[in-house]
Amino acid sequence: MDSENENVVNDSWHLLMRESVKLPTGIGNIFAAVNILLSITATLGNVLILVALYQVSSVQAPTKLILRSLTVTDLCVGVVVQPLFVPLLLYPDFMTKINIFIPIFLAQGGLSYTLCSVSFFTATAMTIDRFLALRLRLRYRNVVNLPRVRVAIALCWFIGIYIGLTFIFWSSPITLKQIAVCFVLWMCMSLTFYTMICLTLRKQRAQVHANNGPLSSNSGIAPSRLAIYKKTLSGIAWVQLALAACYFPFLILVFIEMATNLRGEKANILWISATTLIYFNSSINPVLYCWKMKQVRRAAKITVLQVFCCSSS
Repeated sequence: MDSENENVVNDSWHLLMRESVKLPTGIGNIFAAVNILLSITATLGNVLILVALYQVSSVQAPTKLILRSLTVTDLCVGVVVQPLFVPLLLYPDFMTKINIFIPIFLAQGGLSYTLCSVSFFTATAMTIDRFLALRLRLRYRNVVNLPRVRVAIALCWFIGIYIGLTFIFWSSPITLKQIAVCFVLWMCMSLTFYTMICLTLRKQRAQVHANNGPLSSNSGIAPSRLAIYKKTLSGIAWVQLALAACYFPFLILVFIEMATNLRGEKANILWISATTLIYFNSSINPVLYCWKMKQVRRAAKITVLQVFCCSSS
């Protein structure tokens, strides 16, 4: 049984130790400290955002549900994934202690792949939601309703869980390819829908100039609502840019891994750095929500003040 478990790790473990190669002295401790800090910030920040989203009323219910789903994935990273990642960084020679670390390794890897996949699919749903809000206009509330969005979010989580189980029960190369495909599909779909959004907004602006006045409700979004739409779109765009920036180095390594075999201490450091950058995305998203979404920022401030007032009293 021990030899079988060791073969599983040898086939799957691409983030840390290849063939039991150890990290340089102190590197694992540094990355462990960084991940502990990021775990705390991700947990506190995303709990704050969940509370703030509950209090915000200006964001439409379907959009709020999608934001909550993405926030939950970030919260799970801070609460579960990074704490499980730390022991593997502190004990890079875990291949010699397979009975102790194999459950931690499988849980951490499976959850990482699950949450990464859900993040990609949820980010795609965010873009589609903003596109439909622009194109459907008054029909948006009837077409994009909560039951349909719940089904879409459930589907995102179902596919993500399947990919996580693929990591646990099959080999990592399969999972790496699935993550690469998810990333490419997300990039293509996001760019396509954002392009269509920009073209639609440009067309509406041209119609405004041609008519020398505001558009009717049948030809576009009213100017008052358009300002709110653009602010929400800007916030979502920044979240997706951060997602792409944090995941891109890891995906580059995935493509290199498919073509060659990355081995040795330098390769291990690259994998750990790219993985930590992905987890950093869970800490930066709450900052982006507060920065780009005024109502979320206001609700977050109120929540923080209430917490400090309660603690002081």
